Amino acid sequence: MRKRLVTIVIAVLLLVGAALYLFPPSTPEPVYGGRKLSEWLPDYNYATTSERHLRAEDAVRHIGTNALPFLLNWIDYQDTTAMTQARRAYNEVQHTTRRGRFWYNNRKERAYQAAHAIVTLGPEANATVPLLSRMLTADGDDRSRNAAYTLAHLGTNGVPPLQAALTNTNSNVRKVATNALQRMAAEALTNAPPN
Repeated sequence: MRKRLVTIVIAVLLLVGAALYLFPPSTPEPVYGGRKLSEWLPDYNYATTSERHLRAEDAVRHIGTNALPFLLNWIDYQDTTAMTQARRAYNEVQHTTRRGRFWYNNRKERAYQAAHAIVTLGPEANATVPLLSRMLTADGDDRSRNAAYTLAHLGTNGVPPLQAALTNTNSNVRKVATNALQRMAAEALTNAPPN
């Protein structure tokens, strides 16, 4: 009887161990003001001077670097060509017929919002530069565009990867890097003190 009980306990422990190994518990998403980080991100779609946008920026600053693993995971998204074409065709029909809802890409939208949230963290997000540099040169327009935007707004640490991308063999990478650097130059001229 005792030997059977020991065997059952060992079997249960092995099953629990295997389950924890195969399905590790996920890190809980950071919360501020009773809302998860992912619930704050849609507020980045409002005008930058709106109360909702400003509260979202404040929430991201309060969450701080604890947000970075989640934001980096969300920004590293690339829509497949087939899905993009299917979504575009469906939305064209919806636009023409004026019936039904449009097919939005929530993951693409979240990647865009994550890029803006990383920028909100400013110098605290400098640790993301190496990963954003790899995303910049990875396959995919969305991924490259979001990485370039983010690098362009992280200050001088974002400049070297953008400059290096100017010589990349992929024309899309060169284009997004050029656009990001031009945007940086334009913003620098706009924000320059008067003579």
